[in-house]
Amino acid sequence: MKTRVIPSEARDLPQANRSRSLQCVIQAAWARSFAPLRMTAYMLGRYKKLLLAFTILLAAAVSAWLLLPKPQLLEGISFSQCARDRNSKLLRVTLTADQKFRIWTSLRNISPALIDATLQFEDKYYRYHPGVNPVALMRAAFGLRPGGAHTGASTITMQVARLRYRLPTRTFRGKFVQIVRALELERHYSKSEILEAYLNLAPYGRNIEGVGAAWGQPVRFISARPQLT
Repeated sequence: MKTRVIPSEARDLPQANRSRSLQCVIQAAWARSFAPLRMTAYMLGRYKKLLLAFTILLAAAVSAWLLLPKPQLLEGISFSQCARDRNSKLLRVTLTADQKFRIWTSLRNISPALIDATLQFEDKYYRYHPGVNPVALMRAAFGLRPGGAHTGASTITMQVARLRYRLPTRTFRGKFVQIVRALELERHYSKSEILEAYLNLAPYGRNIEGVGAAWGQPVRFISARPQLT
């Protein structure tokens, strides 16, 4: 009986196949583990120009914000002269140079109830936005079109800019100037300073401006909610 001799290469074939299979499995697992990185690199390469443009625009916006000039807040605004008795009751008020009754009142002397009512009625997001409300501005932009319904979009800061600089804001150009002025105010003044300016400039009918002239009494004792409803 003849003995069949199997070459050594043939005997080692199954072991070689197992080694190659294991190597393929390792390579596949390695490739899968780096797939997200390759995809990220691909996306970065594809949108590199877009990311570069966004970075440049962001840097330009930050630079423009930092370079905004400091505007005057209440400098140059005249206020009425007041005569009061020993109980702080108002006896006499003079007209300002522009024929207004405008009594200066600091924020700490204004009732918290009046401040809360003003914020709720005029600008409930005042303490959170940077001077403009983008959503309200978009709504107002449609209202400025011919035939569109005019809707209010001005924040308290924007109203201070309009009142302080006598801006016409019924046009796109006027609204743009108002926005720039509001950003300038927010850049250089605190929320409390801007709110104080608004409460001293807000019109209350005829030639009366500001809460001090509107109430004619110590404003820190006023409960304002009934008057604003």
